[in-house]
Amino acid sequence: MSKSNDRDLSGWLNAIVAFGWWGFIFPSLVLTMTFTAERSTGGKFDWSNIGVQWSLEVLASRIFWCVLFCFLLLWINGRLGDFFAVFRSKSTLVWFAITSALIFINWLVFVIAAATDRLHQASLGYYMGPIFNVVLGYLFLGERLKSLQVVAVLFTCTGIGWLIFSQAEFPWISICLASSFGIYGLFRKKIPVDAIVGLTFETLYCIPIALGIVIYFGSTQGGLIFANADLSTNFLMFLAGPATAVPLICFAVAAKKLRLITLGFIQFLAPTGQILLARFANQELIGLEKLVGYGFIWTAVLIYLVELGTRKSS
Repeated sequence: MSKSNDRDLSGWLNAIVAFGWWGFIFPSLVLTMTFTAERSTGGKFDWSNIGVQWSLEVLASRIFWCVLFCFLLLWINGRLGDFFAVFRSKSTLVWFAITSALIFINWLVFVIAAATDRLHQASLGYYMGPIFNVVLGYLFLGERLKSLQVVAVLFTCTGIGWLIFSQAEFPWISICLASSFGIYGLFRKKIPVDAIVGLTFETLYCIPIALGIVIYFGSTQGGLIFANADLSTNFLMFLAGPATAVPLICFAVAAKKLRLITLGFIQFLAPTGQILLARFANQELIGLEKLVGYGFIWTAVLIYLVELGTRKSS
């Protein structure tokens, strides 16, 4: 049975920061980075054909700078000893290898979505997340739903089903994002290691892949996109490190304190921000059929919050 509850203010604040960040700040950074890179490289690259390369370069940069930022935080806070202490536990190292793989898949798929004008699919993935959390929390953490929460889940399933039906393509991005992040959250609840230390290991495991990406594209005829971009683009790529670390640290703290189910419903902040950016910043069309699905989902959120408020006041 999970010892987490829904009354921890620190858990709520960290979850709101994490999902609000993923909804507005990081996607805005990726979009701005892509815009400045396209402008600064001029006609050197055919931007209609380099979406995957650019996505992978952003991902590699995200990993490099996130590792350095995490080590800097550990050093400033005198926590490097905690980092090295993890090496004494082989099982913990294995668990971090697994969570590292999950978060890498999540990052890769999200950056591809943002760089190829499919933020709407990314937002659907995070709308699907709470359903994964409900199932995982029920199966592995002994979390149970109250009557109104069951109604909220049914509304969520209806909205998600409607959105999937309205997709013009199979929502593989959505499914990958929802499943990878849901399982990641479950495992992070179980690993008894500090959030910053854990993220340091997770990103450190990804360094060989990031190096491989840089070496591969650096050896091609066109070379690395960011190497041909201006200083402002590279500064934004540097910011991707802290912009990656901050919400993940907050999420790890929230995952320890809140039930997985409640964490899932707060997660709706992220896709809401992403869908707003997709519509108003990226000019992706959002039809009436999608708005119907979102209406079901936000009704579910209101029902869930009402149930929580009623339970706390009773």
